[in-house]
This record gives sequence, structure tokens and C-alpha cells, in this order.
Amino acid sequence: MRVHVPTVILLLSKPIELAAYPSELFVDNLVSTKNAGWSSEFAYILASRNISNDVGSNFSLIGAQVVAADDKSTLLSEETTLSQGLPVWLLFIAAEITLCSKDSDNDRLSDCHETNTGLFVSASDTGTDPNNADTDGDGILDGDEVLGTVAGLDLPGMGASPVKKTIFMEYDWLSDDTQTWYDSSAAAYSNAPHNHRPTAAVAGWVEEAFANAPVNNPDGSTGIQIIQDYGQGGLFTGGNEIADTDGNLTEDVFGNDFITKRSNNFAANRIGYFHYTIFAHKYNNGLTESSGYAELPGDDLIVTSNWWVDYYPDAVASTIVHELGHNLNIRHGGNVDTNNKPNYNSVMNYDFQFAGIDTDCGGCGPDCSDAVDKFITGDAIADAGLPVGTRARIDFSRGLRADLDEASLDESVGVCSNVALDFNRSGAIDAGLVAADINNDGVSETLSDYDDWSNIYYDGPADAAGAGAGLRSKPSVCDNAPPRLAD
Repeated sequence: MRVHVPTVILLLSKPIELAAYPSELFVDNLVSTKNAGWSSEFAYILASRNISNDVGSNFSLIGAQVVAADDKSTLLSEETTLSQGLPVWLLFIAAEITLCSKDSDNDRLSDCHETNTGLFVSASDTGTDPNNADTDGDGILDGDEVLGTVAGLDLPGMGASPVKKTIFMEYDWLSDDTQTWYDSSAAAYSNAPHNHRPTAAVAGWVEEAFANAPVNNPDGSTGIQIIQDYGQGGLFTGGNEIADTDGNLTEDVFGNDFITKRSNNFAANRIGYFHYTIFAHKYNNGLTESSGYAELPGDDLIVTSNWWVDYYPDAVASTIVHELGHNLNIRHGGNVDTNNKPNYNSVMNYDFQFAGIDTDCGGCGPDCSDAVDKFITGDAIADAGLPVGTRARIDFSRGLRADLDEASLDESVGVCSNVALDFNRSGAIDAGLVAADINNDGVSETLSDYDDWSNIYYDGPADAAGAGAGLRSKPSVCDNAPPRLAD
């Protein structure tokens, strides 16, 4: 930016004692910084007016550099003193200078403020990389996360950081006056008016799943902060109830009903930054039992919590993560559409969407002769506050489990940790290798795990605004059967 006041910047090759000079001459205290474009450490001094003759002390300016409005520099090669104020020959640049004008990565942050330390301190010490417009790689420019967007979206006020990956979500929900749902407080089905708003607990479980992600950030932390607006107040007033009668969307995310509701309820300045979700009873006019639908990749998703919205709130949370996973370019088999792989330990896998992921390689074990038994089962977390007393362990896969060749399976080894597993459902562990279609898709193939967390695609919202990498969205239908009422 250009400063049209008598101001001068001195970049000194060694620090000075500010107390030696009248305080009224300085706008800011002396700030020492590295990476200022020179090999040594420099100090910035900002003078807000003409320097008078009573500076009061001598000071060596050997090696000092003064930056002018035309970006040219003057290097002082002789010893000069401040005893009579700044030399007259230096004041010719004071009327107009360029103050931190260089922005190498076009992120709206000056290079001199992007200190590349990895630690955000303030807008003048951002810790970001001056040569990388998105230091943390979350699909949001550093300038937007530090200053807010040009369109007035207060991302830093909402909690964004330029050195920690951030995902923004807006949740809108349909009112529902006619559909049957299970009222946990009454322990009975009901047709009373209700809505599909996600609760604070649901949002907390989603937040927890992403906070525990094995994803490294420039600030030295791990995890992804997911910031959810479900109308909780303050800066989070975007999430709201959409008046409806039966709680159903007439189509999916590509249909006119969703598009119209999105247009009427999703602020234009959030496009490019937020993923947008509608919570409903069902979609496709109620002709599907699907738990959701999403763009792959993209920024739009639907969560349909049917009759179980109140009874299985953890399933609502795991479905949010599942559908958001599609926006992040993760499929039902990780990088492939192949579903129900016993060794793909992710809520993207239908086997673990509602049950949660596995932690102990447990399942039907040495006797899987009952076809309904899962080879690997999810491990619930005890939670006495929920109707069923447990909740799903929500997570994406880390890609740690070995391949399974369906033509050559070793039952004594199983899926992991050498926990024996009856792959061919014979009722016993076979001594030799066996062949079995363990994910019931009619294809004999090698099934692989996938590291979801390391392959997240963050640019879905940016793509929607025409500013991302430009991957084209495809539909991802999630027809996984909802959980049943516990016995």
C-alpha cells in the first residue's frame, strides 16, 4: 500500500534502543523480524512525522536500507548520525513511500507480514509462506483466513486460521409435520411435527472426528478444524429451518428443489468457502431409504435422517462425515467405488457408516457361517446419554490394512493382527488358502485399504466458485439401509 504522509522506513542491520529517541516520533514500537529479504536480522522503525533536531543521540546507519515509492532502495555506505535528524538527502522519499507493497503470491497479504514461521500471531505477523497463497492447503487463501473475504465474510471471526486446515459447513434443515419418527423421550413412534436440525452433540461428534485426523498443519498441530453453522448464533446465523410439510426433498442435490432452497437460504458470499447441507426426512419424494446424497467432489450434500433422527443421533453425525467425505473426493471404497471391503476401515464403507470403524479386528471370527454376520464389525463408544447407550466411532481410514486377494485368502491371518476369520463361511478355519467373494459384489478381485485422510480434496467449494482445481462433480448416491430399532 502507498502511504501519503511524511513516513520513512529504515531497515537497520542491527537493533537499536528505542528509548534513546523521543517516543512521539514513532508510530509503532520497534519490531525485529527475520526473512525480510536480507541475510541478517532487520529492525523496522516507522516515523510518523518529520524528524526534528532534538533526537538526542547518535546512531550508526551503516548498511541501512531505505525503500522508496518506486521500489528502489538506497544503501547507506557511510557512517551517518541522527544527532541532527535524518539527513536532508533522505527526506526526498518521505512524502510518498511504498510500505510492504509486495505480495508475491497474490493472497492479499504483504510479503513483509507473511513471516513464514508457521505460527499465526496477528495480521502483521501471519506465520504464512509469502510464496504460497494457501499455506495450510485447505483450499482457502491465506488472505481470506486472516482478513476475511473481499465480499465481507468474517472467516477469522468464525475461527479460520491460515496455518491450520479448516473446513466450513452450513446446515439447513426441513420442518416436518407429517412423517413418522421415533421419539426417544416417549420411547414410541410419533407423527408429531418436528424438524431435522442437527443437535450440538451431533456437531460435536463431527468436530471430534476431524480434530483427531492424522493430518499435519504448518503450525505444528494435527487435525482439521471443521466449523459448522447450524444457526447457533453470533456469526453463525446462516443455518436455518426451511419451512416444509412432509420434510422430503423432491429430488437430489442436482434437482430444482434443492437448487431453489439453496439459492434462497445460502448467502452468496459463502459460495466458494462453505459446504452446503440440507437435512431432510428423505429425498426423491420419499421413494428411497437412502441416508444421503452428495457431489463427488463438490460442496453440496443431503443428509436424510428418516425416522431415526432422534433415536440414532450418532448415525446422523456419521452420515454427515460420510456425505462430506464424498465432497472431499472419497468414494465408498476410498479411491474406488468398490464397497463393503472388510479391510477398508472407514465410515465411507457401508459396513462402518452406522456401526463405526473397527479398532480390534473383531468380527465373526472362526465361524462366519451365518451370512448376515460381518467379517469385521465396528467398535462402539459407550455413551449413557444416548437411547441405545453407545455411539459410533466415526473416522476415515488411515490405509494401514493389508490387501485381500479374494482368489487366495489366508483365514488364519484374517484381515489384520492375525485374527483368524472364516472368509468362505464354512464354519471353520481352513488350513490352506481359500477363495471367496468377501464383499458380495460378484467380482473376484484384490481389495485394498485406502488412506482417506492423506487424500482429501479441499477444493470442492472453490471449484463451485470457479476458483479451485476444477474437478467436475459427479453424483454419489448413498443407498445404505438405515439402522434398525434396537431390540
